[in-house]
Amino acid sequence: MTFIKINDRQYIELVPETQAGSDRLGHISVETSDADAMRRYLGSRGIKVPDATPRAGSATPIST
Repeated sequence: MTFIKINDRQYIELVPETQAGSDRLGHISVETSDADAMRRYLGSRGIKVPDATPRAGSATPIST
C-alpha cells in the first residue's frame, strides 16, 4: 500500500490488487463534516448505503 500526500487534508492511496487480473476500483474515500448528509446524498445518486449513518470509529463504511 502506498500513500501520496497532496496537502494536510488530502492524499492518494494506492492499494495493490488482491485478485489477479482484476481492474476494479477498490474504494474511494472522502472527508466530510456531515456523514449523515453524505450518506443521504450518495443514496440519492443510486449508491448502495446503509439505512443509518454508522457512528464515529465504526468499521462500517457509509457506502459499499
